[in-house]
Amino acid sequence: MQQNKSFVLVLIFAILGIVISLQVKSIIYANRNLEAKMVNDIEKLKNEIQKEQEIGKVLSKKVSENERIKEENLKNSIAIRKDVNLKKLKEELDSLKIKSGMVSVKGAGVIITLDDADARITEDESTLILHDRDILRVVNELKKANAQAISINDERVTALTETVCAGPTIMINGRKYTTPFEIKAIGDPDILYDTVNNSKIAYLLTRDMIKISISKVSDITIPKYDSIKIDSLFSDLEVVDNEIR
Repeated sequence: MQQNKSFVLVLIFAILGIVISLQVKSIIYANRNLEAKMVNDIEKLKNEIQKEQEIGKVLSKKVSENERIKEENLKNSIAIRKDVNLKKLKEELDSLKIKSGMVSVKGAGVIITLDDADARITEDESTLILHDRDILRVVNELKKANAQAISINDERVTALTETVCAGPTIMINGRKYTTPFEIKAIGDPDILYDTVNNSKIAYLLTRDMIKISISKVSDITIPKYDSIKIDSLFSDLEVVDNEIR
């Protein structure tokens, strides 16, 4: 009886050992599978993270490139606007310089020559002489015809120009000149020619036998206004406390 009990116990322990051994092996196998799965999952995560990082780098590069393009376009736009403004300002300045006579100009236009009439017996000898008012009327006709620049005996006509009779001479810009007088005007040659040729002053000068000739010229140079004379206008002025007296 005692032997049977011992056998049963041995058998039970043997079975229990086998079960425990199988359980341990199962746990070890499961742990190995879990570890392998975890390693595999970690590798997958690493790969996904690496892909996301690469995508992030590409996107970051695109964003940086877009920002660079935007900044470059903005700079170009500012530069273009600045160039346009500078060009416009330069054109306005050049136009003002031309109108004020500060620069010499060149272009097509007309040349008008005026001279006293030949000596003859007449009741009014003053009609034989060219006067400053005659020159002014011719200049006014040229201005009406949109002459861009005018000179009289190479004296540039500006807002400061005066023509004054002084005996047998005429003073222009403070200088004395005698006949003949050569008036140059730059503009549309046809319009300038027709305007002066069909004007009342041309008729009156021709009637009084004052010599007048008008010719169209393709290349005329008109000198700038003498800046020395501009300075001389203010040579006698004295500045005191930022006021002119």
